[in-house]
Parts: sequence; C-alpha cells; structure tokens
Amino acid sequence: MPSISEKFRTIAENLLNLEINTIVTDQISGQKMSQPEHALIDIADTYRSFFDVLISKCGTNRLREIRKAREANANGYADREKLKGAGDWNDWPCLVEIRSQASFKVFNWFGILAQNLLAVRGDLEKEKVGLTTAQENLLNRIWNNSDQLKGVFGRLKSTGSLLSRAEAPATSDKAPLTPLRQIELAPEDIVLIRKVWEIGLDVIEAQTVIQLDGDVVTRIRQDILGDRKRMEDILTIHNRAVDTSIGFWKSLVGVIGSFLNGVAQLVFPESK
Repeated sequence: MPSISEKFRTIAENLLNLEINTIVTDQISGQKMSQPEHALIDIADTYRSFFDVLISKCGTNRLREIRKAREANANGYADREKLKGAGDWNDWPCLVEIRSQASFKVFNWFGILAQNLLAVRGDLEKEKVGLTTAQENLLNRIWNNSDQLKGVFGRLKSTGSLLSRAEAPATSDKAPLTPLRQIELAPEDIVLIRKVWEIGLDVIEAQTVIQLDGDVVTRIRQDILGDRKRMEDILTIHNRAVDTSIGFWKSLVGVIGSFLNGVAQLVFPESK
C-alpha cells in the first residue's frame, strides 16, 4: 500500500498543473468510476469495441494481406523501420476472446493494433475504408495510453497479472463486478487510470493546460474552426470550465496551505 507521504506527494504533483478538456458527446452515463480494477477492464472493453468496428470494415485477413504486401514493398529504411516498430500482428487474439479482460498483454495487443492500422492507413484509403482524422487521433491516443497502462501492469509483481470479470448473466445486461483478483496501485497510477477512463475515446474539442509557473497552452480542434457559431458555443463553455477549475484550484491550495500551517504550529509551537 502507498504510504501517506507518497499520497501527499502525488497530490502535490497534481496541483502543479491544470488540464481542462471540453468534450461534446451524446453519451453521458453519469456513472462514477468504480474500483481501478474495473476501470481498467472498462478501458480495455472500450478499446476492443473500437477496434471491432474499425477492423470489421476491412476484415482481419485482408488487413494482414495489406500489411504483408506493405512489408514486401517497403520504400527505404525509414519505411521498413516504421513497419518493424508496429510489431507482429500474426499473434492477434480474436477480439471476442479478450472481452472483459485487462492485462499487460491485452494493452500490448491494442498498441500493436493501433500501430499497424496507422502504418497502413494509405493502403486502407485504396480499399475505400480510409481512416478519418478523428480515427487517426484516437488510434494515436490508444497507442500512447496502452503504453502507459502497460507500465501500470509492469510495476506490479508480474506483467502476467490478469484482471477479469464474469460474463453478464442471461437475465441482465450488466456483468457482476467481481474480478478474479485485486491489485494494489500507486497513487500516480490511479490518477492515470482515472484520466484515461474519464476521457475514453471521446473527441476533445478544446483543451487548456495551465502550469504553476504561469504558462498557459490552449488547443482547439481544427474541424470546429469552420463553424463560427459552434466554435463560439464550445469556447464559451470551455472558458467557463477553465474559470471554475482555477477557482477550485485556488480554494484547494488555500485549504492545503492552512492545513500544513496548522500542522507546523502543532509540531513547532512558538515559544512564549
């Protein structure tokens, strides 16, 4: 279990910057993130469903053929190294086989899938199943997140750790939340899991990152620039979220400062 000092360190590190994301979606569940074990399974299932839809457009066998032809006709060292870095997808599991599972191996597979699809995106366009800009961005997100989540499992005692839950009973559409085993995670890993779970595969329309030293970076998705009314609405909502976040941040820092000041006075009382 993480010590109290480690938990305080993680809180302090998270207070050094703010990240505000604005997402427009028609899927709002209002669901609170459950235990980290189940959140990891939720993330894996979200990625699996995304690949299931994407791959079904072309077919796994056809994708393997495209990749094989791409390797045979690799143009130069850089192209060959890019394909080499995308890993070998001959060992892919059936996506159905990894339903409701999360492990180092599962997220490694997702990373390989994402890299391979990005590596052959030009060939997919010829097959008339080309990737949209949003899908390419999501594949890059899955690739990066999978690498980080592999790190979570890698920090456990064994990278073979498998989280799983039973299939949903025939009378219900919800699987019982009973993992085969529970894991102990560091505070920074829980923070990572929460962020990945919260954002999922939603498209981020606007993002602002504020550093403690005063640096502010705002990103806006290029696609919304062509619709002035939509852009203004999104930025109005986003700016309000930024103001709310900054206000909460100041209050939280004030509370922590008062708490630490009180502790210091108890430990080092002023001499009278």
